[in-house]
Amino acid sequence: RELGIEPSERAARAALLESRSGARFPFVIFCAAPSKSGDKYPDEVAEAAAECWAGRAGGELEGEGEGSSGFIFTSSGSVYAEDAGGIVRETSPLTDAPRAMRLLNAETHVLEAGGSV
Repeated sequence: RELGIEPSERAARAALLESRSGARFPFVIFCAAPSKSGDKYPDEVAEAAAECWAGRAGGELEGEGEGSSGFIFTSSGSVYAEDAGGIVRETSPLTDAPRAMRLLNAETHVLEAGGSV
């Protein structure tokens, strides 16, 4: 917290934003596993970006220049089909497991919003 980092859980999101008079954050790191939210996970990631992140091109950060904001989504290597200890690259084949599909859908939401995966 000395660095201005404010960890938050979904349940506390509304109160945290209210304490900031609704001002969204310039930097957000989303790193929650999809285990409990099931099929709603991609929507929850998109909702967190919309509610919490000031955005790359607009909102409270308009005109502040490159690098003045960011939304980072920590995904998982489990989206890749490799499961025998081989090398995995961004171009490696993906698995079609349901959990991986939720992660990939969440990644798509983040990238479409201008965030990073």
